Amino acid sequence: MPRLTPEGSLRVLAELKAAPEAPLFVGDSRADVRAARAAGLRVAIIRGGECDESAFAELPPDFLVSQLDEVATLVGG
Repeated sequence: MPRLTPEGSLRVLAELKAAPEAPLFVGDSRADVRAARAAGLRVAIIRGGECDESAFAELPPDFLVSQLDEVATLVGG
């Protein structure tokens, strides 16, 4: 699997003219947390991905959610 890098996220943010602190990166792995942090983004992790919740202790996400529809409340939807 290719390693996530911040360049893709930063490119999309630039195209949308969005500040990095505004969007929310959503993923399910530690690699997603690392990619979001490298791009300066907040990150929500959906439980049930590659590892259990305790695996995020060293690099915690901003939010842990159980279902994708919970993300809407995090972004004001």
